[in-house]
Amino acid sequence: MKTRSSNNSYHRGVSTLEILIAMSILILTLTAVTLTSFGGQSLAIDSRVAADALSEAQAMLERAQLTGRKDYQLVNPTTTVKTIGSITYREVLDVVAASDHATKKVTANISWIGEHGRRATTSLSTLVTNFDHAVGGNTCDSVLSGDWKNPIITNATVDLLSLVATSSGYNVITSVDAHKGKLYLTVGNTSYKTDPNFFIFDIAKLKTTPTAALLSKFDTAPTKTSGTGLFALHVAEGTTTGSMYAYVANEYAPSPSWSACAQGPACAQLQIIDVSSSTKLTLASTTNYKIPSSGITTPVTGTGGQAVGNSIFYKDGLVYLGLTKTGSGPEFNIIDVHNPLIPQWIGGYSVGASVYAISVVGNIAYLAVRDSSKEVIVLNVANPTTPTLLVSYDAPGAASFGYGESLMNVGDTLYLGRSYVNNAAEFLLLDASSSSTIKPYSASSPGYDIGTIASPYSVSGVFVRDYLAFLAGGSAAAGGKFAVLNVSSTTNVTSWGTSLVLPSSSIGSALDCEGNDFFVSSNDASNNGFLSVITSSP
Repeated sequence: MKTRSSNNSYHRGVSTLEILIAMSILILTLTAVTLTSFGGQSLAIDSRVAADALSEAQAMLERAQLTGRKDYQLVNPTTTVKTIGSITYREVLDVVAASDHATKKVTANISWIGEHGRRATTSLSTLVTNFDHAVGGNTCDSVLSGDWKNPIITNATVDLLSLVATSSGYNVITSVDAHKGKLYLTVGNTSYKTDPNFFIFDIAKLKTTPTAALLSKFDTAPTKTSGTGLFALHVAEGTTTGSMYAYVANEYAPSPSWSACAQGPACAQLQIIDVSSSTKLTLASTTNYKIPSSGITTPVTGTGGQAVGNSIFYKDGLVYLGLTKTGSGPEFNIIDVHNPLIPQWIGGYSVGASVYAISVVGNIAYLAVRDSSKEVIVLNVANPTTPTLLVSYDAPGAASFGYGESLMNVGDTLYLGRSYVNNAAEFLLLDASSSSTIKPYSASSPGYDIGTIASPYSVSGVFVRDYLAFLAGGSAAAGGKFAVLNVSSTTNVTSWGTSLVLPSSSIGSALDCEGNDFFVSSNDASNNGFLSVITSSP
């Protein structure tokens, strides 16, 4: 009996152990099933959220491509927050300009907080190319870097006379164009006819050791009988590999008149300089070009300072040349330079006033003009043989002041710089989204009044990068300045940091940009020219 009783207890103990093991296995199995079930749900949610993020990244890149096709200058970094369902995404568009100045690497970075507080990210990248201005386009980086509230002059003041002139006297700088590592500069009035009027500098050396930066100097009109020279330039690549040309507007006034002088260095409104070699410049006789005085509907005529080259723009094998007011004939001219050695006039438009700046976007040409009844003229140049007027704009202020001096297009906005006017803005933001109308975004606040009666300011140069506008100008009463404005709001332009005073009280005459650097020319009261390289503080 005892033995039987003992065996029964043993078997009962084994049965209990088996049940416990079985229950443990069951619990583990149920737990695994539960975790798998809910983990699968979490995985499904994460997958859906990640798919939404990827879709957002693709959409950001598509928008960047579309923006680049409209205007390459509008492709800039952005940061936004977007909520889809219960998930909030932080969307950052990073933009980095390539060294070719015509391509930007654009990266869409999406981040969000996933299940259990886990931070998740996804990224996609693409390239945006400046197809519209791949040749002869500006080489400035629209992506801002550094502290532009405190701009600095990087080089010792460059006195052009002491650096490059062949004689004592004055040298008035009229235009600068930074293009792929080189700075091209034109001079107008010089003391002596033998002085050069065209220069090329190495930009890298110009920023550090200006006295070693000069690559070439050239006189485009060695036979001229006075000291006038060039007024504007635009540099662009040629059609053959390695070729480069500088298209310059010649301000030399022939004697006795345009209709009587023979085309040549001293009788040309357009000259084309072969700058393929920075140290060996050439100017063929065929590239001294005078607007025809016959064979066009209204021949260009004029004496003295009439009808001389005054502004220039290059796009797609065409030069758009602006003249001072003519005796008769068009002040705006379109010249075919697909073969730079044989320029051909193909069309023009009689403005009735001097043309001081030109910008061409698509089939639309914007002109800043020196006219008492209008500052801007907009032309349709789809058919270059017959440009037609679309609209003109008369800015507020006294009629005898505030002439159009400079302009730049970015997207649907036209940024206009004017000569000093004591009762209105010298810098205006105009809505150019429609080619049939042009108007300020705000009638009550059309721009920024830089000048006052005590310190007048004329805007001779305008450049816009992202949300900042950079201006060069000044006046005899106030001296010259390089000013930075915040234009993120088209109806409320504000000052951005500290303006730079230009050397020797010189007045800004022109500016251009490459990368993150600005190149500002200025002239003092004695007509001595200065060149400053300006960049942001670190």
